[in-house]
Amino acid sequence: MLKNNVTEEDLSRYLAEYFDTYGEYIPSIYRNDYRMFYLEGLKDNSYLVDSYICQFYKEYNLLKEEYDMYKAFIDIIKYKYQDTKDMTVLDVGGGLVPQLGRGLSDLFKHVYVVDRNVVNKNNPDNVEVIKKEIDNNVGLPNTDLVVGLLPCEATKPLIYHACQSNSNFIVALCDCVHDIKSYKMKPIEQVKKLNTNTILHYANDCISDSDMGDLIVIDSPYQFPNMVIGNKRR
Repeated sequence: MLKNNVTEEDLSRYLAEYFDTYGEYIPSIYRNDYRMFYLEGLKDNSYLVDSYICQFYKEYNLLKEEYDMYKAFIDIIKYKYQDTKDMTVLDVGGGLVPQLGRGLSDLFKHVYVVDRNVVNKNNPDNVEVIKKEIDNNVGLPNTDLVVGLLPCEATKPLIYHACQSNSNFIVALCDCVHDIKSYKMKPIEQVKKLNTNTILHYANDCISDSDMGDLIVIDSPYQFPNMVIGNKRR
C-alpha cells in the first residue's frame, strides 16, 4: 500500500496507461526509475521537482494542499482574472498527464493543452489536447489567455505565440532552462534594462513589439516557489 489507499495495482495501471502506451518520447529507463520513485514515495511531500512524479501524485490526491503547485498556479490565475467562465485558455507544455488543464476546466469555457507527450485520456469534455512539438512555427489556437506552468524550453514559444495572437499570458518560469536565479530578486524595472539575453528581456521585447502593455511579475497572496510573469494592458 502506498499513500491514501493507493495500491501497487493502481500504480501499475497508471504507468501502463500513461507511460507504456503513450510515452514514446520517454526512455524505458525513466519508466523503471519512476516506478521506484513512486513505490518508495517522497518523504517530505514538498514541491516536487520532477513533473511526471507531480502528475502522478496529483492523479491520486497524494499532494498536500500547501505543496500542490497546480492549485497554487490556478489560484494565481484566479487572482488576476476573476471572471473566466466565458474565456478560452491555452496551456503550453501541459505535460504527459494534463493536470493543470484539468484544473483549469472548471474555470474556463474551453481549455487547449499542447505538449508532445500529452495524453487524451480521462480528461473533461472541455479539455482539448494537441500533441505537437512546441516551437515558434507550430500552429496553435488563438485564445483569450495563454498559460504555462514551468514549461522549460516551451517558454519562449509560449510568449511568442501569445504576443503574435495578442493574447494575455501568465507563465511560471523554471530554473532548469532559464537562469532566473541571478535576477529574480531584482525589481522588474532593473531587469528590463539588463543588456542580456534573459527570458525576461525576451518577454519584455515581445510585449513591447506587440503593444500588449507592460511586462510584470505577478505578485499574489499565494505561495509559489518560482517567478510568475505576464503582461498587463495599459
